[in-house]
Amino acid sequence: MSFCKNCGKEIDSPFCPYCGTKVDEEVKQVENNFQNNLINNMFNMINQFNELAKAGEKMQEEGRQFMTDDEMDIVKNLYQNSANIMKQNEESDKQIKEYKLKLREARRAIASGHCPECGAKINKNDDFCPNCGADCLMEAYSDL
Repeated sequence: MSFCKNCGKEIDSPFCPYCGTKVDEEVKQVENNFQNNLINNMFNMINQFNELAKAGEKMQEEGRQFMTDDEMDIVKNLYQNSANIMKQNEESDKQIKEYKLKLREARRAIASGHCPECGAKINKNDDFCPNCGADCLMEAYSDL
């Protein structure tokens, strides 16, 4: 899902059905890249664990101890790294959602004639808030 850079509403088409603004392809690309990176990281973790399981089976077939202490440390590190990656992805996802919400709120404020920072009334032609100096151009809130 994307958000209209003009009215801030959630949309899933090339043009906003609420105001007609064209969807920013850069925003879609950033979202897609993030999702693809998350999926790739998850597949890499799964592949590493599968390789480890195969190595363990082979060792058992050869009559060797399944894992030495050093090998167990490697497994623990792999597990910890995968847990850290998952946590980072969750935190990144949360930050993206918070940023999108902030952008949407700023767009709505500007569209309703208010400063996105202090809420003071602004005129349509104001580039900056006369009260706090914040940028009041809709374009300033269109990049992700």
